[in-house]
Amino acid sequence: MQEEESSKKSLTDWDIARVEKAVLSSYIYNYLEVINFSEIEAVPPEFFPNKIPRQIFQALLTLETKNGIFDPILILEALKSNNKFNQSFINDCSDYLTNLPRRASYFNFRKYLEILRNNWIKRELDSLSREIINTRWNVDIINDLIAKWEKSFLEITLKNRKINFLNAKEVIKSYDNLVVSSQSSETACYLTTGYQPLDDKIKGLKPGQLVVIASRPGVGKTTFALNLINNNLHRITPPFKTEKEIAIGVFSLEMTNEIIIEKLIAIESKTKLYTLQRLSEGKKVQELDLDIIESSKKKISEANLLFCDDANITLGNIIATIKLWARKYLLKLVIIDYLQLINLPLEKELNNWNPNQKISLISRQLKILSIELNICILSLSQLNRKLEERKGADKIPELSDLRDSGSIEQDADIVIFLYQSSSKKNKELDEEEEMMIGEEEQHHSSEISLKIGKNRYGPTGTIQFQLDQEVGKFFVSK
Repeated sequence: MQEEESSKKSLTDWDIARVEKAVLSSYIYNYLEVINFSEIEAVPPEFFPNKIPRQIFQALLTLETKNGIFDPILILEALKSNNKFNQSFINDCSDYLTNLPRRASYFNFRKYLEILRNNWIKRELDSLSREIINTRWNVDIINDLIAKWEKSFLEITLKNRKINFLNAKEVIKSYDNLVVSSQSSETACYLTTGYQPLDDKIKGLKPGQLVVIASRPGVGKTTFALNLINNNLHRITPPFKTEKEIAIGVFSLEMTNEIIIEKLIAIESKTKLYTLQRLSEGKKVQELDLDIIESSKKKISEANLLFCDDANITLGNIIATIKLWARKYLLKLVIIDYLQLINLPLEKELNNWNPNQKISLISRQLKILSIELNICILSLSQLNRKLEERKGADKIPELSDLRDSGSIEQDADIVIFLYQSSSKKNKELDEEEEMMIGEEEQHHSSEISLKIGKNRYGPTGTIQFQLDQEVGKFFVSK
């Protein structure tokens, strides 16, 4: 019995060739009947393992797309018009079409397609397996290789997956569930920025979105991102009303975890950063400040904040880490500081890529990941130096000012620019330099304009903020 079942599952090349003929015969001679079983566009030519039936089907597909009609004569003419085929191959195709059975059982058409589909999957997985076995790798790039192979595996399985769809009633029900869950801040399916004028426009930091915050160095994009974390600390601190604990992840490719935490403590406690720096240097601070700092440290330590400050991290490692976080937590937001610092695996095919191509790959993979894991990914980005050469209103950032922008404009759902308001000639400093300046030398406050340059789901516009530079806290201007 077991041998009989095994023999049924094993198909020879001859069996597959017969199935190819049955599928083509059904399409050509019983098109109106079989189209009810499968849309012709949903069957890729790669499902046909043999060249002659594959090219015949490709010609059939082209004819159907252009004018909706095809037959053996038209298919053969289409093949003849293709300069890449020689006369010998055309003759073989002609013989193949002539010998196609005209009475193939189209009632089994769905089964025939399933056989071709499964056979294609097997061929592709066999090829991927050989690639994995034959690849020479080292520990530095293993996560990138795993990400590459995982992507290939997903592409194979997704090509086999039937397209899922919902009717209007089901979509309305899903929408109603979203509305109900959004009524409570404790169970809402997404985080907010904590700034009402901004949330009114972008509707919060929603799952499946790629949000980009861009500025020139020293304006405060890292500080602004930390303010967003601080505004959501209560959402990522136990107890939770969800099965998994809610969390926020942070990749800091420019600053250490300790510096990030120091800045976050200053924001949460409203304590001058200078005071915290004195504390870390072993100098005395006022007892009242110390109590406030300890209280903030306790509050932050209880929150589900996940940090990675590996400056040499690659895109593959970032993706692997985010997926690891998502398995353990209900990950709502991932912040990456910043986009242009992400490394790509040192593979030969990437050596000749320009910065735009690399950023395009990174932004696209981050967008795909946000959809796959249903999380919001917020990436910080630099703006081009040429912005500084412009004057007046021309100095307001535009989408074209994104540094090595690649396809950021296309992939991002929301693009936010931070820039210093023209009414204040604030001295621009590198954020690391800011932290080293004494209390008496720092500006107390600066005006920062927040411009929504792109909003896929709502209006754009500009919102004025005040930045308390001594603390690092952003406030909406009154």
